[in-house]
Amino acid sequence: MTIIVAPQIEYSSVRLVLRPSESSDYSISLNQWLARLSPQLGWVSLGKMGDVNRLMLVLPDSSLYPHLLEAIAQLISEHSGLLWQEKPFEILGIETDTQDLHSFNLSIYPQGILPSYLGRALHALCLQWFAYSDPQLSEQLHDQEMCPFTISLDSHSPRQQWINITVFQRHLLSPLLWGLSQSIGKEISLTSIPCKLAKSVKWVRSSSFQSLLDLPPQSSLRLNFLSPTSFKQQDIIQPFPLTDLVFGSLWRKWNTFAPSSLVLPTIPWQGLISGYDLKTQGIQLKNHTEIGSIGWARYQFKDPEQAQLATTLAHFTTFSGVGRKTGLGMGKTSLSDNHDR
Repeated sequence: MTIIVAPQIEYSSVRLVLRPSESSDYSISLNQWLARLSPQLGWVSLGKMGDVNRLMLVLPDSSLYPHLLEAIAQLISEHSGLLWQEKPFEILGIETDTQDLHSFNLSIYPQGILPSYLGRALHALCLQWFAYSDPQLSEQLHDQEMCPFTISLDSHSPRQQWINITVFQRHLLSPLLWGLSQSIGKEISLTSIPCKLAKSVKWVRSSSFQSLLDLPPQSSLRLNFLSPTSFKQQDIIQPFPLTDLVFGSLWRKWNTFAPSSLVLPTIPWQGLISGYDLKTQGIQLKNHTEIGSIGWARYQFKDPEQAQLATTLAHFTTFSGVGRKTGLGMGKTSLSDNHDR
């Protein structure tokens, strides 16, 4: 196998692709194999898809990936397979990812009753994972006014819940997953409740700022507000998702984190809300209650330029969330298909 590495490329992740094998010739274990590559290298299982397994190889700093790829190419030439979970696997190859935007989740199994809202505890957990790889980065993210990641919890049952995480800066994925690799499959604590983390991560979606810009325009867009959503309007908190508040919020976040070549122009938002089904819901933070809207709203844009930008931002919101305190679980949003009413 030959891997051509372009050092100027900024990778967000590297994945090892494995297939179960009947061979009895493999004697090196996964951990031994990885230790030969880098003493700092961690891994996160993405589970089985079809007849192959994927392991995401993670380092504290994504700038190290080009050198890692060179080392992997050399090692594969020496060892075409390895033992993982005491079973032989053939190494099929390496996948690389250069996307900016990522969404994934993992199961947790609480050993007690979790509080109804865990925004601050989940935010602290995410910062802890960043701190494992780079304490200074974690502190910087803590102090940052606009958060470049979201984290929230979905309840499937009292015994199994999902932590949902999105990241929309390419260089942040590696340190986050490296920190997560130190906890995966182990027990963590949320508000003093022991919780077991699943042994693998489910990848939901990856994309890029450029891909979202290239989407065909939609004049009608329905956004689903899945967790309480609110906005700062002058000196008050506005729970109703008015057009200029929603898309103005997304525009600011996009222009903060997108490459400078993809900054969006300033426009006065003139779309109309053509329908909605909303209600207010409160969530308890540490010392106060936040009020926001949940439900859905449909936005109509007659101007083609606004429709194009709104389409891009509406798709962006599935990664970024919308409005205030998205790093604490508020403003979680999804975009409905055109045919949804």
